[in-house]
Amino acid sequence: MSSSELATQTMRDVWRLALPLGTRLVAGRIGLVRSVRWVQTSNPTLPLFPELHADEFAILDMRAARTINPHLRLERVVQALADVPVSGLAVNTEVDENAIHAAEKNGVPLFILPVGEDIQRTARAVVRLLIDREIQEETRSAELLRRFTTLIAQEEGLDAVLDALATFTGHLVELDLGGETLRHVPSHLPSTTPPTTWPAYTHHLRDNNGALIATLRLSDPHADHLDRLTRVAAEQAATALSLELSKLRAISAVQHAIHADILDAITAREDPDIIRARARGLGYEIDGVHLVILATTPGTTQWELWARRVRDLAARHTWQALTITRPDHLVILVGTTNATRLVGLNDWLDACRAAWNGPALTLAVSETGHGLEGLREALAQAEDTLALGVRLFGHGQTFRYATMGLYRLFRHLDGNPELFEFYTQTIAPLIAYDHEHHTDLIHTLETVLAHRGNISRAAQALHLHRNSLAYRLQRIKAITGLDPLDPEDAFRFHLALYLRPLVDPHLLHSA
Repeated sequence: MSSSELATQTMRDVWRLALPLGTRLVAGRIGLVRSVRWVQTSNPTLPLFPELHADEFAILDMRAARTINPHLRLERVVQALADVPVSGLAVNTEVDENAIHAAEKNGVPLFILPVGEDIQRTARAVVRLLIDREIQEETRSAELLRRFTTLIAQEEGLDAVLDALATFTGHLVELDLGGETLRHVPSHLPSTTPPTTWPAYTHHLRDNNGALIATLRLSDPHADHLDRLTRVAAEQAATALSLELSKLRAISAVQHAIHADILDAITAREDPDIIRARARGLGYEIDGVHLVILATTPGTTQWELWARRVRDLAARHTWQALTITRPDHLVILVGTTNATRLVGLNDWLDACRAAWNGPALTLAVSETGHGLEGLREALAQAEDTLALGVRLFGHGQTFRYATMGLYRLFRHLDGNPELFEFYTQTIAPLIAYDHEHHTDLIHTLETVLAHRGNISRAAQALHLHRNSLAYRLQRIKAITGLDPLDPEDAFRFHLALYLRPLVDPHLLHSA
């Protein structure tokens, strides 16, 4: 069969269906639409390509070529082939910037083959594509499945599969795990969250019982649809991803059962010796120094992957870490036999946050405690800090028990009728006045109190004339019956502002 009788494929088809997996396109993306009618490999002697024609794909053994001519410059080869013009060029070595520039300038797709790849075998794969695309598609489909499952077998993890899928398809790839999203972006696309207007292909991953465990999405702003090979690649990747997720869930379920059993024993105040022995079996020393962190998000979250990253990050500090999933949060116990080893806690917390890819993450951090009683106290501190922090400030922050300040003292007043009575006698009328008249007297009050009654500084901060501020202070006094410049009344205002977040919204409405 002559080359003129073969079906014409594009350079993109050759890249995706015939070139070895892992082949990199380093220049000339614009030329991927070029037609390919045949393939030529370089000669071991000069000239390198004696009978190369237009619309042919060239594969250059650069190592062999440089044994013939050590001074051979790839950019000159690229320029000569562009004059033919060829459909594209693949080489078996890294390339310099000059060659990349020449390929980009001429719109010649320039590929780098994986290390050790056999050039003749690559050429035969291109010929098979030109002769019978359907057979080559089946071959590539099997190769993709083998590649993805090999990454899982080698314990490279979900990210390695997603990265390989993004590289092969050229599409942005996302795996939604029910709260957390893993995202991999090919180099030619912006590394941002894709707009909803991008065309997308969605594949649902399910367990053996048919329950949804994750959603795989591929999207690209330059594609109005995803071709059949891209869908095949997504399906093969989904098979490997399902295997890995099933394994991770099984491991997580066992770990959760064991870790939760320890936590329940601690909170139920079971025999300390039994607790110590069981904890040591998990590599956790109860008699050491502890810190408790509670993590939560606004909605339902699957914590398995992030909990694993948290444990890995703790291990880098030689800390012990146990993670237990509760209905609405994740419990993290961090322990060490040496308190000084928790010095890097802030950086570690930042690293844990950076490893999270889901919705607003809230962390509540206890103070350190020693031994079993110290661990119990740390658990109570973390629970109080989480409840109080989310109540006062919402989700998405890190709350430290040590920095909650007066709120720790006030939290027991939550819902107290006397609290509401005090509130209604201080700033509640001012808030109601602001709401009705669209003013901001409460901000004026806060500014004056922050400057300890210094009218000049407060006026400057508010960008007001002293007389204007004096008028506002008179309005505040008339509305509340309290004078912000009087030390005793100023203290009452301070206290009311601290208590403000603790007043139930329904009490305010009833007022």
